[in-house]
Amino acid sequence: MTNQKKVLFVDDDVEFQSLMASHLANALNTKITCVSHPYEAIERMTERRFDLILLDWRMPSLRGDAALKNFERLWMESSFIPSKWFKEKIPVIVLSAESPSRVKKIETEFFHQIGYVSKRQNATQILSEVQALFAEELQKSERPRHLSVVRDTEMPEQTATSY
Repeated sequence: MTNQKKVLFVDDDVEFQSLMASHLANALNTKITCVSHPYEAIERMTERRFDLILLDWRMPSLRGDAALKNFERLWMESSFIPSKWFKEKIPVIVLSAESPSRVKKIETEFFHQIGYVSKRQNATQILSEVQALFAEELQKSERPRHLSVVRDTEMPEQTATSY
């Protein structure tokens, strides 16, 4: 049995979130934690590390980029967060009814945006896009990594390393 991936779904539209979460949980074999407020998300993020964050861009309390900056600040200040959580950035898919040009790309020390999905589509299209982005990210993270070390015998102090 494979480990279920953990997804944090942050969206103030509870009906939309509920519909998407149930379909995504089945389609992607994931455990989805749903919260409707960014401050709830911060609390959940101190309890476990998530493999993906689905983040609504436009919430009444905080915009998506501000929420991620708050998540990051909390992680950096917390003595309860295991250091192994910091080794790889957590992928984020932004969900928004706004046009992509109005949603700025999110890249922080601990989070990176892997895609934008418009909420102005039908549910099937949204699910399909989220599935495709998450599957692509999983392939990248599960790709085997190889270490190669090449040493020049004539100039032993020169070594090339690649991954």
